[in-house]
Amino acid sequence: MGKKPYIEFYTGDYLRDPNLGMCSPLARGVWMDALCAMHEAGGTGQLRGTYEQFSRILRASVEEVKHAFTEIRATNTADIQEHGNGLVTLINRRMNRLYNERENIRSRVEKCRSNVNVTEENKNCNMEKTEPVTEDVTARKPESNKPSFPPLASPSLSPASSSSSSSSSDVKDISERKNEYKKEVAQERPAVTPIRLPPLSDFQTSYAAGKPIGKAQDKVPAKQSQAESSTSSGGKKEPSNGRPGGGTPGKLERVWVASGKSVVEYMRLTKTLPALTVDEEDCLGLADVEITKSMHWYCRRAKALIGEGKFSQVCHEVKQLKIEGKKARVNDTARFLAYLEKAVKECKA
Repeated sequence: MGKKPYIEFYTGDYLRDPNLGMCSPLARGVWMDALCAMHEAGGTGQLRGTYEQFSRILRASVEEVKHAFTEIRATNTADIQEHGNGLVTLINRRMNRLYNERENIRSRVEKCRSNVNVTEENKNCNMEKTEPVTEDVTARKPESNKPSFPPLASPSLSPASSSSSSSSSDVKDISERKNEYKKEVAQERPAVTPIRLPPLSDFQTSYAAGKPIGKAQDKVPAKQSQAESSTSSGGKKEPSNGRPGGGTPGKLERVWVASGKSVVEYMRLTKTLPALTVDEEDCLGLADVEITKSMHWYCRRAKALIGEGKFSQVCHEVKQLKIEGKKARVNDTARFLAYLEKAVKECKA
């Protein structure tokens, strides 16, 4: 995000600062020009240069700049560091602290986005590293799962006269033993009944109407009879929470309905969710609001309900409370959620 065309100047803090109040009008004027120069330099809160360079940028003579810096250092209004090569560094502690916090938040957000957004090139690289499986899977099946038949006795050799009768009796014994083994295996295995699902058209019709599917229809005959009686009497049967198609409402939806607004209007507003701006993410980061994936969607849904202007105002309010050092009752995230729920309750549909 580029440099803002304005500076966040708090007049109360400027007038009530006891350290700055002890400085002369010359030092206060030089300090005001220094604040503007720090903002134009990127908002880092630091200025570095020689006394001659400071005299040009602060629009004063070298003697006036040295006199003002001496007063600023004596009253601890700012930090002044003198280097051996004639350079002097003027540091505004508050502006420098806010700049470092913004940079830390920006680095964390970029790191999170780089982890979430995986490019197709990385996916292809991962796929190339995976070697195809060429091993025969059927060869690895354990032989213990195969049914093992009992060993068969080898037929004994007999004279030619009795060879036909003995071979027929052996064949009968083998077939009987196989049949007995098959019966034992069938008794040990449980009976498997095939599951028959209703056609796809029944699923689509039931889902669109908000009705149970399959066997669940047999468990609610009383509700069906009530619906039929209400329909026959001319009344319309609606879900208990008033949502189209039923379902469980979320927390924002409950707050919305409790304030006397329509569920249909809630569904219409949250159909397309606006994205959070970088300024809003910076405000929430400075306010120590934990932005998780579910919290991100919660903020976008609240922004769609109350509008972009009101949502940005809430973000700046919680940031200002954090800067002023006002502690939350539970934590900063809970305070932000309470402000959002209040804005949703007070907004007009």
